[in-house]
Amino acid sequence: LNQAGAYGGNGASNGTLVFFMAGGSDGSPSRMADMDYITIATLGNSTNAGDIQDGLSLLASASGDSRGAVFGGQTGDSGSGYAGYATAQTSFITYHTSNAAENFGDLTTKSFYNSATASQTRWVQKAGGDYTSAGGHTHLQSLEFYTVATESTADSFGDISASGRYTSAMSDGTRGEWWGGANNTGTNIDNIWYVAMATEGDGTDAGNMHDGTGYGIAAGLSGAAS
Repeated sequence: LNQAGAYGGNGASNGTLVFFMAGGSDGSPSRMADMDYITIATLGNSTNAGDIQDGLSLLASASGDSRGAVFGGQTGDSGSGYAGYATAQTSFITYHTSNAAENFGDLTTKSFYNSATASQTRWVQKAGGDYTSAGGHTHLQSLEFYTVATESTADSFGDISASGRYTSAMSDGTRGEWWGGANNTGTNIDNIWYVAMATEGDGTDAGNMHDGTGYGIAAGLSGAAS
């Protein structure tokens, strides 16, 4: 990758191309806006693909057939009591080989440590938390959604029953699920929740993991089945 040493970034894919977006830089308060892409079927280094709107880390992302998006994130701005630490901004890309991200709209709550799932028509995002120097970390449980084809402000989808960050998300295109995370005290969460992507509502308990995952930052992307 061109943005060597970045952490807390994310990615999106249409099964042919994978885009790697943003991230923090070790030892620096700055956040990167860089995007790289690779072609899944071809071995080789990544190629620069433009930038997202602002430098961010700890952001959520979602894939799709025609568009990918990044949601919220940490700006790294520690001035004014961390007033700008989290953002509500959502950026989207179309899957060309080199074009900067564009503004899609805003989430209803500024947040980072987010996670998101996708269907062919919707992105559903779980807010992670916010931070201020006065109040410390605030953990969130809200779900918001966008219609992929239409740039707009996010709408409320529902809630899951526990506030947490670092939750892992996944979807089969019909059902979206959120696994684990960590709560306000740093205790691991072992719950699994699911929603029907087409229907707004609160998450339903799907059971528990063998052990709480806590910091579920790691993520993976996949091409089409072969």
